[in-house]
Amino acid sequence: MQEKERLLAEFYATKFLENSLSGNLSSPYLVGLSNVTTDFMVVGQETNTWYYSMDKFRNHGIAEQIKIYDDFVEEFYGKVRGAFHRYVKDIFGFDTKPTLNNLFKFDLGDKSKIKSIARADNSIKSKLIEFHEGILKTEIEILQPKTIVFFTGSSYEWYLNHFLPNTKEVVSGFRHNELCKLYLDDFPNIKAYRTYHPSYLNRRYYTLGKRVKDYLKDEISKDIK
Repeated sequence: MQEKERLLAEFYATKFLENSLSGNLSSPYLVGLSNVTTDFMVVGQETNTWYYSMDKFRNHGIAEQIKIYDDFVEEFYGKVRGAFHRYVKDIFGFDTKPTLNNLFKFDLGDKSKIKSIARADNSIKSKLIEFHEGILKTEIEILQPKTIVFFTGSSYEWYLNHFLPNTKEVVSGFRHNELCKLYLDDFPNIKAYRTYHPSYLNRRYYTLGKRVKDYLKDEISKDIK
């Protein structure tokens, strides 16, 4: 684990400390490994407000930013009752804390009326997509998870395919947009699934969300030791 932590910190320092991104963006969602297992990774869309701004992050650095993630997992993961975390805990259980990650490492910041990068002006969005090239792929290379669940939904499908080229196989009993197995081009040995964001799955819990959760829970339980 220490080697993975070292490699992550080195990568983050290279990628995030020396850039020309706006200081008004949120601080980056940098993964820490103190309180999670790297066997499993959960990938959401992006942050929806995260601690501080990009400018403040540049002042306090990588180690402090990773500690924010570690503290979040330690102090809040077991208590948070939001749709995303509640759904994840129902799948993995309370004793298995998967590495929590996102397609995009930050949002547009507290000063922006729109937080989502996906809804940003094209000129801004194209620059931020370019910045994110290779980030998630490198994190996966370092962490080497056995299973990844992408709660990214159909609206973020282009970004998922762009950052991690893949082919999809619809899970029996579901539609393509509801639940797929993913075969990642660069990671053929990793099991992966793509479904909707838990907020959507919870709104349609008895028609879709429960079936997705039960399927993923059964699949994940086969690999939890």
